[in-house]
Amino acid sequence: MLKGARKWIKQSNHPALLLEVWGDYMPTQIPKREALIKFVTETLGYEVEVFGELCIAIP
Repeated sequence: MLKGARKWIKQSNHPALLLEVWGDYMPTQIPKREALIKFVTETLGYEVEVFGELCIAIP
C-alpha cells in the first residue's frame, strides 16, 4: 500500500505516518514488520519509533 502512495506522500510534504505492526508473539510476521520499517526508513526517508504494535514515522 505504501509503495503506491509514494507520490502522494511526496506531494503532501511527507506527513507523519501511523503504522500498526504485529508484535513478536507472531513470529511469522516479524520479517514483514522488518521489511515495512526498512521500506519506510530507507525508501521514504522517515525515522520510525516503535511503541508495542504501533509505529510512528516522522520525516
